[in-house]
Amino acid sequence: MQRSLPEMNREKREGKLPFPVYALHRGGPNDKAVKIINGKNAFGEDWDLDFLWSTPEFEKELGGVKGLPSYYLIGPDGRVRAIIKGHPKDTVETLIWLQNEIEKRS
Repeated sequence: MQRSLPEMNREKREGKLPFPVYALHRGGPNDKAVKIINGKNAFGEDWDLDFLWSTPEFEKELGGVKGLPSYYLIGPDGRVRAIIKGHPKDTVETLIWLQNEIEKRS
C-alpha cells in the first residue's frame, strides 16, 4: 500500500485521474490499517483517496481477491472489466490505457 497508493493519491490530488479510485482494505478495520489511513502516506502527504473496508461478500463479487495489490477496473454496470495484480510499471498510465481500451471495445 505504501508504494503505489501514494502515487495514485498524488495523481488524484493533481486532477490527473480520469476515473474514481477507491482503496479497498481486506479483512475489515484493524488498528494497523486505521493508523495508516489516518496518517500520512509515504510522501508525507494527507490521503485524498477514498478508503473502503472490504467484506467477504464484496470480495466474492470481485471474483476473489487473490494477489495484493490488485487493481480492478469496474464498468458502469458494476462488472469487473480488467484486473492488474502486483505493482506494474507505470500503474496509473496502464490503468488509463486499459480504461480507454475497454471504452473502445464496449
